[in-house]
Amino acid sequence: MPIPIRRFALAAEKEDIVIDAGITLEQVHHGYGIASWEVNQRAITRGHGIRTGLEDTLVLSNGREAQSNAQLVWAAISMIGSAHLR
Repeated sequence: MPIPIRRFALAAEKEDIVIDAGITLEQVHHGYGIASWEVNQRAITRGHGIRTGLEDTLVLSNGREAQSNAQLVWAAISMIGSAHLR
């Protein structure tokens, strides 16, 4: 299984553990590297918070190198704005 898919599956597994434990606090998801964008997209569509920045990834969702932390944050804001929330 490719790394982004494994990390996406791991995010789903961790979410299930939290829900099954009855924890109702807001969840904030994040990933690392290129996989962070798939993890963020999943979290957004499920109504969770996200975090992103150079500490998480050095690339944008299209694989291009980010020029700044602000560029990553704007990409995340754009992702939130275009999300189909459930």
